[in-house]
Parts: sequence; C-alpha cells; structure tokens
Amino acid sequence: MSGVDPPPGRGPDARPRAPVILVADDHDLARVGLVQLLQAWDPEVDVVEAVDGPSLEAALATRDDWALAVIDLVMPDFDAEDGVLRILAARPALRVLVVSGLDDPAAMARLLAAGVAGFIPKSHDARIALHAVELVLAGGRYIPPETLAVVPAGSPRSTSASAMPDALQAEVAALTPRQRDTLALLRQGLPNKLIASRLGISEATVKMHVTALLRAYGVRSRAELLVALGRDS
Repeated sequence: MSGVDPPPGRGPDARPRAPVILVADDHDLARVGLVQLLQAWDPEVDVVEAVDGPSLEAALATRDDWALAVIDLVMPDFDAEDGVLRILAARPALRVLVVSGLDDPAAMARLLAAGVAGFIPKSHDARIALHAVELVLAGGRYIPPETLAVVPAGSPRSTSASAMPDALQAEVAALTPRQRDTLALLRQGLPNKLIASRLGISEATVKMHVTALLRAYGVRSRAELLVALGRDS
C-alpha cells in the first residue's frame, strides 16, 4: 500500500524492536486488509492472526510481549464485551484496540471505561484505523468521535454516559456544540480547510476553535490533543 508513512524513529540509524501485534477478526477481508495495512506501515512488524475466540486465547497464551491486540467484538465463540473484559482482567498490561461493525456509542463508552486502549468502528477508513494503531502504540488511547454523542450539550448525562471515564465526561460536557463538531473532524485527520467546508464556517473560525481546544486541554498540537483526550484518567 503506497502513501503510508513509516513508524517514527524507524530509520537506518534508529531501529527499535518491531511491535508484535495480534489481529483477531473472523472476516477475512477485514483481517487480511488490516494485516496488509500494518505491514505496509512497517514491513518488520510481527503480526499474528486469530479468527475466533479459541484461536485468540491460544495466540495470547503463546507470548507476553504483545505491543497491541486488535480484537473484533463479534466473532465465533467469543463473548463480545464480556470476552474483552475477561482478556483485560487476565492481562491488565495488554493494550487492546477493539474493532466492530456495530455502531453503538454506548458499547464504545463502556469498553473505554473498562480500560480498552481504543475503539475503531469498521465504518472508519483505513487511514483512521492506522492513526488509531499509531496513537495506541505511542501510549495514547483512540476515542472515536461517535462517543461525543453520548453526552449531548446541555442535557443530563445518560446511563451510557455514566460508563465513560470521569475525565472524558468532564471534557466532552465542557465543549460547545461547534467545538465538539470541530473536535470530531480533527479526530478524522481533516485539515482546517476541509473542516471549514464540512461545517460551513471560515478557516479562521476553525483555527479559533482549534486554538480553544488546545488551550482547554493544555497541549500544543493536534497530536498532543488526541493523546490527552485518550490518556487514562
């Protein structure tokens, strides 16, 4: 796959150990596509594949140096959310990135509150999926923009909102509607020009919203903002 930037620090003079990543998904197209994306991003990455609950558990048991486990929420012989929670309980140091074709912000919020490192809806494109992987490998968390809908501006927190980490609830609740719109598009990696076009506002206004977001979260760049939003509370 062309146009994929190599991981930071992987030049001829800097060769840290390649990450070991487990990809578990029963859909061949999705699993193979993600594996190919990871291998294009870093040809030295060590990717292990699983296709159901038993093969996932068997793979996890073979080693303890996983950099990341990317797990489809719905697979044969796998208990969806309960299965993820059991994995987190048994391996608290494991970084888990959940993928799912289910568009369920409440489930996303529950799993994020339980400690997964991120949640990628399968409706997201490959570029966003790779960004999520990079963010998690760098120590951050990927929180999809869909979870912003869990705490509507000016409304009481719903049952699903109460499942979100307290720090994330406070940050989301404090944003203005337009700031949340801007943040959601920033998470998708859109530049100011496209954000302005999507929201029907000027680039200058987008810059104002971005500056406000950076100031609110005490960071200096968009990358730092994403990490700050995903940092464990």
